[in-house]
Amino acid sequence: GMHIAPDGTWHIYFQYNPLTPVPGNVHWGHATSKDGYTWTNQKIAIWPPNEYTSVFSGSAVVDSNNTSGFFPDQDNGVVAMYTLAEYPGGEPGNQYQAIAYSRDGGYTFEAYEGNPVINRYSTQ
Repeated sequence: GMHIAPDGTWHIYFQYNPLTPVPGNVHWGHATSKDGYTWTNQKIAIWPPNEYTSVFSGSAVVDSNNTSGFFPDQDNGVVAMYTLAEYPGGEPGNQYQAIAYSRDGGYTFEAYEGNPVINRYSTQ
């Protein structure tokens, strides 16, 4: 996912394995830019909830109107929506949709307590 902060900083999030350059153990890496050409790596933005789950692709938006309700006293909160994929015992398992929110403009995220927001058994 990607978003442009109110101060003009570009934030891009990407699938990232911090331990090795092979698939698995996926987190959301994070980089920022002031011009879209020169990028600076940041700390990992979203961590998996456990060692058997990976954080797959998704989107991030600036919630300047606090539509989510996560940011009552600010206008630069960021909401991320993404897929979590379980790999119990190394085998593909369930996938579901999750939300995390950032109160510091998209640098660190906290997982929503109500995750998953859509699970594999959803009829919607």
